[in-house]
Amino acid sequence: RSSAPVGYTQWSAIGSWGVAALLSAGAAWRYRNAAEVVKSGFEAAGVPRETVKPLPRSPLCAYVHAYSYYFCSRLSGDCSGESVSISTVTIPNSQSTIDVWLKSGIATERPGLPVLFYIHGGGWRGGHARAHPQGPMLQALASRGWFVVSVEYRKSRWPEHLDDCKAALHWVCSKAAADMGADASRLTISGTSAGGHIASLLTVNALREGGVIDSSGYANLRGLLLFYPAVDPKDMCGATASFPFGLPCLGYRAKQSFLDWFFHLAVLRRDSALWSTCQPLQDLQDEGPEMAKRWPPTLVVHGSKDSVVPVAHGEALLKLLADLAAEASAPVERCEDHLVVVPGGRHTFDLTSTAASRAALAASAEWLGPRVG
Repeated sequence: RSSAPVGYTQWSAIGSWGVAALLSAGAAWRYRNAAEVVKSGFEAAGVPRETVKPLPRSPLCAYVHAYSYYFCSRLSGDCSGESVSISTVTIPNSQSTIDVWLKSGIATERPGLPVLFYIHGGGWRGGHARAHPQGPMLQALASRGWFVVSVEYRKSRWPEHLDDCKAALHWVCSKAAADMGADASRLTISGTSAGGHIASLLTVNALREGGVIDSSGYANLRGLLLFYPAVDPKDMCGATASFPFGLPCLGYRAKQSFLDWFFHLAVLRRDSALWSTCQPLQDLQDEGPEMAKRWPPTLVVHGSKDSVVPVAHGEALLKLLADLAAEASAPVERCEDHLVVVPGGRHTFDLTSTAASRAALAASAEWLGPRVG
């Protein structure tokens, strides 16, 4: 039986380790470079890098996978000895619940807290109010005195998703939420992927209803923060991949967008009449320039390599807002809207902790601050 010379084996091992080291160094440089580009992007959005506070310490397991927040009910705060608690609240006359993230003792010390209303993603079929990539950002905001709400909504059939989020937003504007410390006059909304789609629809609904606070109404929206939002489920912009041939057994038409096919099949359950209820870009176009003028300042954070929800979705939303606002009887320039692109970022680029993902989440939390005064 022949065997490789000892010297060959040693050099082979050294070569393998050398290649691995070079690949690791290249990955580290790429992520560091992406983080620098992200920081520059946020500077263009009015968030100087020197003002961005570091994120609080996440649970150890969350550095591997952000969904690990699902198992947490108490987290570290910004300062030593401080903590953030997560409690679940049932919404009256609704089948939805919400998680409320609060700095321990903050509601009694300092009532009237700014509100972040967060809607998780998961392809309209999965995800959870406590299992999503934005956990570190929610933790940071809560530790800094925000009233953070994360919605758990039904996912079996559209429009249950939207109905539950509407009910939760009504609760945020109620006396019950105010008694817990929420100030609904300082309300921001955020959503991720499918949650970004729902957040956009929720914004349309809020503006249609006038944005007036009362015991069962909506607050004036101060900002909209979207992470890789699927705002075009019909894929009218033609950005999502498709097959050149049909698959009738799966209900797939030739050259149909995968996103269009999935949404129609899995979310709408083949009910074409529901398409009119789930297209925020079309709703915004129909409402026209006056809604675009009242639309809250919007920040979109998107990975450049996202093939599930291409960056064209975020670009289409911001372009439509700018175009409509310019057509208003008293034209305005939507200078507070921004798109920050994460180089090399794929869908849910922030699911694991990297320099780029933490830079994006930390700066996003900082961007929200001036929106609520």
